[in-house]
Amino acid sequence: MTENKGRSGPAKTGVVGIRDVAQAAGVSVATVSRVVNGGYPVGDSTRKKVNAAISRLGYVPNRAAATITSQPQTAILVQRCVSGGTYADMAAGVESEARRQQLQFHILTTGGDWTDPEKTISEILSYRPRLVVMTPDSGITPTVIDSFNDNFQKFKTVGASLVMLAWPRLNFSQDIDVVDYENEQGAYELTKYMISLGHRHFAFMGLNTGGARWQRYQGFLRALSDNGIDFDETMAIQDVGERLSDMTNTMTVLRSHPEITAIVGSTDELALHAMAGVRKMGLNIPQDISVGGFDDLDYADDFIVPLTTVHASYFEMGEIAVKLGLDDTRHDVTVPTRLVIRASVMPPTQQ
Repeated sequence: MTENKGRSGPAKTGVVGIRDVAQAAGVSVATVSRVVNGGYPVGDSTRKKVNAAISRLGYVPNRAAATITSQPQTAILVQRCVSGGTYADMAAGVESEARRQQLQFHILTTGGDWTDPEKTISEILSYRPRLVVMTPDSGITPTVIDSFNDNFQKFKTVGASLVMLAWPRLNFSQDIDVVDYENEQGAYELTKYMISLGHRHFAFMGLNTGGARWQRYQGFLRALSDNGIDFDETMAIQDVGERLSDMTNTMTVLRSHPEITAIVGSTDELALHAMAGVRKMGLNIPQDISVGGFDDLDYADDFIVPLTTVHASYFEMGEIAVKLGLDDTRHDVTVPTRLVIRASVMPPTQQ
């Protein structure tokens, strides 16, 4: 595990409460509550004073307090969805450590919808969490990242830590903690192993810009370069994350480049889609085409041909994210990966 201790943590004190707003606006706590919750008559001038104080102080209404007078601190996991091995493993790790730390645990799913990031951030913070952990989400674009950076003060205002789990550093503010794993190095080791067996003609599946897959692609390219191998980008298999389309795209590339002897998938799921395409062509794995993946999903050893892959402990990463968010002195953590060799890869001389 690699830790970056080069900067001090953000202050997690100075939470702005309803009493602070009342004092700043020169009104009672009950009046602030009426403005925030609605349903009660409040004069326009009073409402304007209260809203101005809320804006100036960065106050976020505590939704949970509306129904519970006193409650334990809360950890919120924000995910695109809860299906899939990696998401489930990360959620289990976050929940396990949150409960050990005596935090209430909740999951909020976005469905990938970040069209109004400020609204979504405010909704998350309305629960007054002590900790917010966010896993990879296709809806989080560079524009959304900028919104997180611009709105980070709101997290500090409610006393919340923000941890990006299984994210590369990207352009996130240095105030935002990151837990990642060795994407580039893991893909490098996988590709280097396949090269050591004699493979020289590769296809790569799962190329996209930014994020973990991009780092894995860079590791793949670095391994080729270190061994004097050029990569023809027409051997990159376009993926859409849908099995039938990915199978078709795999077959298209293999028919165009019969010299290919190995496929590297940026995830186990994509590797599985590629394997289906190989078999659809009447070819065998690994006798005709070797295939490697990344993630070491629980069922990777149960494929028709057990998959050679890169193991990342998503459960452990979830636990680390909670510890990180509760520790003011630790910030970026990189969790190591390891190569898991199974039957899906063999030397091309035997193919």
